[in-house]
Amino acid sequence: MSKQKSTINTGLTREMLNRSAYYVSEVSDRIVKVAFDIVRFKDDDNDAHLWEVQSSDDGDYIVALYDVSEDAQKKQSSHMSSMSKKASANEWSITVNDGTIDAYKSGVFIFRIASTVLGIPTEEAYLTKSYLPKKLASDPNFVQAIVKTFPASQQVKIASKLSELA
Repeated sequence: MSKQKSTINTGLTREMLNRSAYYVSEVSDRIVKVAFDIVRFKDDDNDAHLWEVQSSDDGDYIVALYDVSEDAQKKQSSHMSSMSKKASANEWSITVNDGTIDAYKSGVFIFRIASTVLGIPTEEAYLTKSYLPKKLASDPNFVQAIVKTFPASQQVKIASKLSELA
């Protein structure tokens, strides 16, 4: 049994994403009528993306009533912005349970520490979710100070998981 290779024609895909008109026959199973001659794509989450049905000698077609290229640019810009926010957090995350903070980097458990060791009252530990991952990502000296609160054997284990402490 031989494996078939799949290829994607990116030029065609880009053209499809930026098209502002389609023949109704091409997309009839993917559109729904909204008003007399206004339709929208079933799989489009944005209700403002409406299309007008028009007729020509070649047949009926739909034309976008919004700027398709501007919308595609907004989506790409939004995606890039969310990617950079995730990357800037350096993939640190924490969970908090009854004043105990578990820290993870790139999904790998790094350490567990009581919030009181960090000078944070137990009843305020839940607030660390909003700022501690950013602090861990941006301040290696802070990470090192936390690691130093552990016994030597644990420090070695933690350091082996963190490249910045190796």
